Amino acid sequence: MVLPSTRQAAVDALFERLRKVLQNTPVPGMRADQRLSCRVGSAELQPGASVKETLRRADEALYRAKSSGRNRLVLAETPDLATR
Repeated sequence: MVLPSTRQAAVDALFERLRKVLQNTPVPGMRADQRLSCRVGSAELQPGASVKETLRRADEALYRAKSSGRNRLVLAETPDLATR
């Protein structure tokens, strides 16, 4: 999902709403005690960074979220643009 002009706090709130909706959505064929969950990697476009670099950082954050457990939002590390 690409959210232009969206600050990290709004992304956090969107993830929390999505997480709750998924968790409370019954799925045919699933046991009553099973719940949907989601994992999200998030990266904010930094001044001087390319979109490609930002998407790479979001992808890395997603892989960290996947290895961290269910219902996770992992923020990408902010690159040190001074070293570029």
